[in-house]
Parts: sequence; structure tokens; C-alpha cells
Amino acid sequence: VSDPAGNVITVDPPLNLGDGSANAPAGTPQLPTLLNGYKVRPSWNVAGVDYYVGVPAGTALKNPDTISMAGVTVDTSSDTVTITGNNITLSGYDFSLNGGWQVYVAGNNDTIEDCNFEVGSNEQAPISIGVNGQTANNTTIEYNTINGNGISSGGVGLIECSGTGTTTIEYNSITNAYNEAIVLGNTTSSAANYVVQYNLIENTGEGSAQGAHGDWIQTFNSPGDTSAIEINYNTFVQNAAGDSTQGLSLQSAAITQGPVLSETVENNTMVTTGSGTVNYAIIVDTTNLDGSATVSNNYI
Repeated sequence: VSDPAGNVITVDPPLNLGDGSANAPAGTPQLPTLLNGYKVRPSWNVAGVDYYVGVPAGTALKNPDTISMAGVTVDTSSDTVTITGNNITLSGYDFSLNGGWQVYVAGNNDTIEDCNFEVGSNEQAPISIGVNGQTANNTTIEYNTINGNGISSGGVGLIECSGTGTTTIEYNSITNAYNEAIVLGNTTSSAANYVVQYNLIENTGEGSAQGAHGDWIQTFNSPGDTSAIEINYNTFVQNAAGDSTQGLSLQSAAITQGPVLSETVENNTMVTTGSGTVNYAIIVDTTNLDGSATVSNNYI
């Protein structure tokens, strides 16, 4: 490439327009040397390695106490925020304050973006979508930094989802989960689609020594009809000594479930170091599969 003055710079990045790098947030990748030394690496730009994910660098975060908008309820005594309105966007808040906040999504077409979450002394799961009898439809969780700090948050994932419609989780940094990073489970009779892409998920099951159950991602549907699960172009890392986890546990929960029509696990990068940290990188239980499942082109 050259500028108007004729100065030329030669670059040779991986080229893959579907790898998420085109819309990556500003920031320095978290794990730029993760793949150094391997003879073969993915041909695409890898989330958290070749491009940064999480809250965009330079974002000025606000105190959740200041949230004031129709369709959003703030409870400062319990440090919880509940979104009941439709087409709501929560952007640029520091939910790590005051021992850690929990955000409930119970509306349609709502988005949480550019926010920082940490589990702290309140021991609350950062994001809960369509739970506790609530319903949420077409939720987007993007460009957030979510750190579990290895603290128990009620035996659920850092993102706990029972949403319907299409739930999209992308460009997030999700680390240090006591249990699971993400739990996707439709407990209604409505159809649901899940798209999980361009995320960095690092270290789950940090409470395994205390009996916690860890997964990078756990999916189930009871009795809902899950239309599609897409898990593509993510980076999964397990390198904390003493942690034990399953990787992607898709429809493998030992409960009565409805059918899933389509599952795709493609172009993900998985690095697991340390003895006994991960049992299975990918589990696809076909018991309730009423369609097709594709697992391909993943680097492990």
C-alpha cells in the first residue's frame, strides 16, 4: 500500500473477510504470542491474537448508578439493572463497580455493548437473558469485557441465556469463569437461534476444586425448539493450572430436551495447555439432533 507521497509499506496479513477482523474494536490483542512456535496456525485473523476484542480502547465508562432511561430499572441496593423495554441499548458502563452488577434482559431487540463486567463480592452473574420467568427476544451482547475473577456467581455462566429469536454474542472477552463462560438454554416452547462468534473465551471451571462444573459453552433446550447454533471464529484458551472444564458441550445435558435443527462449529481456535485442564474440546450429542451438525476447520 502507498500514500500520496509515494511511501510504500508492504503488509501480509491473513486474508479472510469472514473472520471478524474487519469490525474489530480498537485495542491491542490480549494474546498476541499465543500461536507462536506452532508449525501450523489458522489462515484467518484470530480473535484475541490478531485482533483485539472487548471494550474498545479509550472508552470512557460510566457508573451504572447514572442510568436513567425508559424501559430500564436500576436497583442500587442490589446492584442490578433490568431491561424490560424494547430496542434498548446499554453502552459504555462499568458494571464492575460496587462489588459487581448483574444485568437482566427481558425485552425485545435489546443490546449490551462496550461495557465492563467483573464478578466481585456480590457474587452475581454479569448478564442474564430471559431468565426467572422473563422473556427476551433477539438480544445482542457485543464488545464487552467480562471477567469472572474465579468467583462463584450462583452456579451459572457469566452469560446465562434463555432467550428466543436470535441471540448474538460477539467480540467479547470472557475470562476466568468459576463455572461456565456461556450457558445457552431455551426453557420456553419458542424457537431460538444462537450465534457466538469472534469472542475470546479464556479459562473456565476455576471452581472445579470446589465441585464447580465448567464449560466454555453449554447448550441445551428444554422443551424449546432450538433452530440453529452457530459457534464460529472464536478463540478458546485453557491454561490455568488446577482448572478443569469441558469445552463446547452442545446439547449434552442429562435432561429431557427438544430437538435442535442445525449446529455449526467451524473456524475456531482452541489452545489447551496443562495436564487435565480440558476433557473434551467439543461434544456434539446427537440424541436430539433433528437436522445437521457440522464440525470442521477448527485448530486445536
